Amino acid sequence: MVENEGLERVVRIEKKFDALSVSVGERFNNVDERFDEVRDHFVEQREYIEFAYDRLDRRISEGLARVEQRVSEGFAASDHRFSTIHQRMTDAFAASDQRMDEFNQRMDTLDQRMVDGFATADQRISELKQELTEGLSRVERKLDQFIESQSRSKVTTRRVRPSKRRR
Repeated sequence: MVENEGLERVVRIEKKFDALSVSVGERFNNVDERFDEVRDHFVEQREYIEFAYDRLDRRISEGLARVEQRVSEGFAASDHRFSTIHQRMTDAFAASDQRMDEFNQRMDTLDQRMVDGFATADQRISELKQELTEGLSRVERKLDQFIESQSRSKVTTRRVRPSKRRR
């Protein structure tokens, strides 16, 4: 009897598993169909995009050819004017270059003087810092000595009361 119940239970589980297998298979088939539809849609979109791109490329190429022709004609007319301007500019730049060279020499001299001055200032600041540190160390030692001598003398004479100023 226990064997029959176990066997019946296995048969029920097997039927449920078979039904689940069929259901999962149907769902995968539905998903496959949907993916096929999406793929077909992408193919159609790609074909349209390629068509539109080719058409646009052709129109742009034709338009650019016309623009290039007009620009070439305009540049040919302007070349003479630009060559005259170029000669005048070359002469002006030569004079400007000479003045800039003189200015650069003066700036180099000033720069060197500033570097030397800052080096001297840095050295003097280091010396003053050392002197100040040594002086403050001496003042600190003397203050420590004074405080120590004062505390010894007050301990022997009387008990120190807190100052009213420190409250």
